[in-house]
Amino acid sequence: EAAYLESWDVYAHAVYHLELDEKAFAEVYAGEYLATVLNEMESRIADGRAAHVRVDHDYTVDAISPTRALIIDRYTNHQVLVDPRTKEPIEPDPNESVVDAVTLEQVDGSWRVTYVQELE
Repeated sequence: EAAYLESWDVYAHAVYHLELDEKAFAEVYAGEYLATVLNEMESRIADGRAAHVRVDHDYTVDAISPTRALIIDRYTNHQVLVDPRTKEPIEPDPNESVVDAVTLEQVDGSWRVTYVQELE
């Protein structure tokens, strides 16, 4: 649970400040999903697409094995694009419901997000 929430914090900081901290990402993401997130950040930085990430989580955590867990998060997304300089919103709050299935795996003794799929 803590690792999942930390992944959101790392992502939120990066997209708000448009900073690619590969070490911070590698501490909360792994495998192909780490590559996906890094590619997204490179694209955001190149395009100047900063965002203020805010979500209202409603999740369950199920242990699949001692080294693998599944989180189903039915969250409300309030993420908005912001002006990268002033940090003022440049779009309305979407206030949308999202359901994600998130796989976490233990990698080098720490839990990391390895897969995310939107379900609805």
